[in-house]
Amino acid sequence: QVPGYISIGQVRFINNSTVRLYANYNIGTGNKIAPFVIVPAGQSLHQHDYLALGDSYISGEGAYSYLEGTDTNDNKCHISLISYPYHLSKNLNFNSFHTVACSGAKTGDIIDTKGSYEGQADPKTERGVRNNDSINTIINNFLPGYINQSDFVTTYMPQVITLSIGRNDAGFSKILTSCVSQLNLETCFSTYEDRLELVRQTNRIFLDLVNTYQTLKNSSPPDTRIYVIGYPQIVK
Repeated sequence: QVPGYISIGQVRFINNSTVRLYANYNIGTGNKIAPFVIVPAGQSLHQHDYLALGDSYISGEGAYSYLEGTDTNDNKCHISLISYPYHLSKNLNFNSFHTVACSGAKTGDIIDTKGSYEGQADPKTERGVRNNDSINTIINNFLPGYINQSDFVTTYMPQVITLSIGRNDAGFSKILTSCVSQLNLETCFSTYEDRLELVRQTNRIFLDLVNTYQTLKNSSPPDTRIYVIGYPQIVK
């Protein structure tokens, strides 16, 4: 199936029926390495058109009209039915759309597949303790806040992903509160040590973001489009 085939590498299952690999092949006078996906005959590669991932900026925190089950004492994911992913799915005529974003999410809530991951919803339950039926119920019903969001990617292989993540890793709320509560508003971080620690924290978050983007890319078909949504500049 690959003209000029030479070899393959990095072969891995990304879900129960889909294999992703990289093929090395001749093209013209040189070699090329590109990703390929193998699925069973008759099965579509993409099981979903559009999937929204991330934190409160994409879930719709503060917009109210929350999806049933996401505004309870145990689950504060706060997915709003008037958040912008719903508008996008309608205006762009996607046939299938879901959002599993959750208010307060950090990069680990997107890609942490370890058995010790507890999720965001209460009661906290380690992933390794959940049985397959419980996990399947969560995935089949697109229930946010219980397992890592990337599992929905590997299950449904969406054509389009929008992702908003990082502000909670940065401690946005704590930083903002510190800044607006200062008597002298000329600077939020008045000492060199405070400013240096903020820079170090930003560098750590950068690496977490790169890892998150790469993990989602590796968990998706090669033609999946991943759009990273930024944050508004609320103050100069």
